[in-house]
Amino acid sequence: MRSFQPVTILFQSFILASLFTLAPSNPSIAGDIEDTAFNLVEEAELWTGLVSIVGSEPGGQMGLALANDDFVVHVLEPNPELVDPVQELVDRDGVYGKSLVVEAGGLNPLPYVGNSIDLLVCLNLTQRMEELSGKEVIRVLRPGGIAILGEATSEEAFSPACMDWFSKVFGADPQKVKTKSGAWLKFQKPEMEGTDDWSHWEHTPDNNPLSADQNTEPPFMTQFLGAPYYIAMPAITTAAGGRTFLAMGHIAHHEREEEWLNTLVARNGYNGLELWRRKLPDGYMVHRSAFIATDDIFYMIDPNGSGVLMLDPESGDELGRVRIRGERGEWKWIALQDGVLYGLIGGEKDPSETTIVRSNQSHWSWDELSRGYYEKRVPWGFGETLVAYDLNGNDVKWKYETDNQIDSRAIAIGGGKVFYYGPDLHIGALDINSGLKLWSNNDSEIINLIEEPGRGLTSTPGFKSACYLVYSPKALFFQGQTRMNVVAVSPQDGSLMWRRKKVTNNPNTLYVNGDLFVGIGEEGETLKLNPETGDTLKEMGFGKRSCARLTGTPYQLFCRAEPEGSVFYDRIQDKVRYNGAFRPACNDGVIGANGLLYIGPWLCDCNLSLMGSAALTSAGDFVFSVSPEGRLTKGNAYDREIQAGQEDPSDWSQYRGNVKRTGTTPVWLRGGIDL
Repeated sequence: MRSFQPVTILFQSFILASLFTLAPSNPSIAGDIEDTAFNLVEEAELWTGLVSIVGSEPGGQMGLALANDDFVVHVLEPNPELVDPVQELVDRDGVYGKSLVVEAGGLNPLPYVGNSIDLLVCLNLTQRMEELSGKEVIRVLRPGGIAILGEATSEEAFSPACMDWFSKVFGADPQKVKTKSGAWLKFQKPEMEGTDDWSHWEHTPDNNPLSADQNTEPPFMTQFLGAPYYIAMPAITTAAGGRTFLAMGHIAHHEREEEWLNTLVARNGYNGLELWRRKLPDGYMVHRSAFIATDDIFYMIDPNGSGVLMLDPESGDELGRVRIRGERGEWKWIALQDGVLYGLIGGEKDPSETTIVRSNQSHWSWDELSRGYYEKRVPWGFGETLVAYDLNGNDVKWKYETDNQIDSRAIAIGGGKVFYYGPDLHIGALDINSGLKLWSNNDSEIINLIEEPGRGLTSTPGFKSACYLVYSPKALFFQGQTRMNVVAVSPQDGSLMWRRKKVTNNPNTLYVNGDLFVGIGEEGETLKLNPETGDTLKEMGFGKRSCARLTGTPYQLFCRAEPEGSVFYDRIQDKVRYNGAFRPACNDGVIGANGLLYIGPWLCDCNLSLMGSAALTSAGDFVFSVSPEGRLTKGNAYDREIQAGQEDPSDWSQYRGNVKRTGTTPVWLRGGIDL
């Protein structure tokens, strides 16, 4: 079992990577070391990332080279006497504490959160075999991460002793790597089993925000916490292949958010480091199904609306485009299932608008959103043509056209059908393979129930760009922001099954193991309903506050808590738990993917919790109790004799100044303070 150790666990805000001593004075040797550093990251197929270098020699140049080339490097030196001169060298170079940190510490355990390191380099392997734990190396490497262990100036790593040690501790034969003057043994951590992607804006094309990730079992620890802290709105996250993709929209209430206007950012999903970013055109509506994350390709609606752009998810490089000959409209919605790309194309171009408020208030107002949110019908995302495109055959499978508009917020795929809705049209279903219409229902009663404006509803109005159709095998559920009803219709023919009135503007529906969860109880309490009748099966004892989604995993349900923080409802133990440290982001809520829970960053300005982009990891067998042994780390000056200083009442000797934590001082400031 892993227990708490007196070592620094470094997260994305500080971030980690290499180890080194003073730079060699011989320029030729220094050049060889830099070449070796870049050879190793190329061998690991990295061009940015979190690197840990263990061991002292030849250290300095290797660490500096990587830290100055888009890598974040943590230097871990087991010998404390070697650390001070290295820190001084790095500090003079101006990178210390930014992209490079040097620390003394032991190798078992390694001082990193699990599944976080992209590349671990161990120098002087022949001297480290007894202290370096293969189990620890495997723990700290992120899935797919690389360990390269060896000697920078000899081929001793290829000796039988090193080869046997490697096979024993990693349970696999090593891959040999040769550099100009050194030899290395390479290990790659297997991908994590049981993870899930959050490939579409609502998890999958059925729009049900329920993750199937098996690695998100409570209790949790923080995986990373870092920037950005405040972002433009609206915003939506997708995740796959150990990465996250955050699309930020066209509204900034303060100057601090303007950097993120109309921006797509890809990050390493295990340590939070940015991989790449891409600017979007003014007014590009991100809060829709415009992005699809997969392991190998990131799909997005082309910024000019003419098709679908395919990007390398690791680098952001363009790989190609999908365009359909003869279709000159603007793409509004995309989804991917079984190698087929589905899209909605509209003849009218959506309005382009970027809203910059520059408010002097500490918060933001719903009255300062862009104009489209106040119109009776939002101006984004309507089209007349549904298409299916075979990505393997590069050919159009089918096309369905209608004279009336389909609302992209209400398209769902499930059960071999594509379901769609238009307020001037009907509810309809197409065969997913042929595109033939299976049924349609233009019953005015159903459409009026779906469209009925809310009256007397509480909570914020939310973002009317939100999805409002969820597919389940038992029913289709309609629930629009600021609308009056939750409406269930049959997936077989579109007939009305039941309806229930809402009490808040923005509950969302979540289908879990044959039950429907939605916050329509007293004061917005979440209820478990029979999905076929709408009858209440259980009052859940928690409510979903505001516009952060109700989401779930196999173990828990999540939402924003009242008054603040997060609800973590334990499905196994039927217990409502709270996490006051983190508050789920608007729209996204809590997302389960890549074996982690992702929370934030905030597109709101309410400083009521830890701010920024956070990820939580399952604690597993971690022991949270602190053992007294070894808690004190002794520095080089520990035994140095010093004279005790005289205490003064004005000293600020502890957190918030004193034991009462008043945060005040008795010191009189002459002349006052200018603010």
